[in-house]
Amino acid sequence: MRLLVLLSLISVLTIAGGSTNEATLLAFKAGLSSRTLTSWNSSTSFCNWEGVKCSRHRPTRVVGLSLPSSNLAGTLPPAIGNLTFLRWLNLSSNGLHGEIPPSLGRLQHLRILDLGSNSFSGAFPDNLSSCISLINLTLGYNQLSGHIPVKLGNTLTWL
Repeated sequence: MRLLVLLSLISVLTIAGGSTNEATLLAFKAGLSSRTLTSWNSSTSFCNWEGVKCSRHRPTRVVGLSLPSSNLAGTLPPAIGNLTFLRWLNLSSNGLHGEIPPSLGRLQHLRILDLGSNSFSGAFPDNLSSCISLINLTLGYNQLSGHIPVKLGNTLTWL
């Protein structure tokens, strides 16, 4: 009986995790202007959407989001910080602007972040020092200002 209850709980948590990641991706899409995200709809699993990579071990968890040169426009939606298993994020060469949202600091598994060649502005995002797994950061060709946190400078490869 306990095994049955445990298996049921695992199934519910797996489904909840998947719907959370799907809802986050849909919030991300809703916050942007793009004609290239047409595959992002309920007709297929979100793990099959353009630019989305899910974990092999946890198939309902998004581990990668790669949409370079995808004609994305607008501000980067804070919902992106809810993809807590994200290991790489590449949104380079798009029309993104405004500040980099503090919610990116919640991405502790993030290893690669490429937001280069956009129009981000404001202070350099101090919250990125909370991304303890970050090893590669590309923010060039934006209008960011301010100092680079010392914590980041010791662990990153800068591009």
